[in-house]
Amino acid sequence: MPPDIACRPTLYIPDELMQLWQYSVHGGITGNGQDFGYFSPAETVSYYFGYQFWYYAPNLLPIAFDGGGVFYCYDFGQPGPLIVMKDSGSDDLGVPVGSSLADVLAQELDY
Repeated sequence: MPPDIACRPTLYIPDELMQLWQYSVHGGITGNGQDFGYFSPAETVSYYFGYQFWYYAPNLLPIAFDGGGVFYCYDFGQPGPLIVMKDSGSDDLGVPVGSSLADVLAQELDY
């Protein structure tokens, strides 16, 4: 039986993402060996349903691509929430990369 697809009360837009969207609704941030192509609000919803996160990883909210088919996602199944990287073609639940956008963007990722 498929999971309940009604809006989950655990998913929300963190303040730091709202602040980023107020600055620029979507775009790209590069540096430290990373490519962080963040989604607009509409794209976030589109990727959540289009890539079936709602079914396979309902606690993950995709917010950006790394330029190579890997999503940056908030993981609402963890306290915080945590930001993870999730390969769109794998069954893993994601690799933790930070506890905030600033934390993620300040580090040089080893992936």
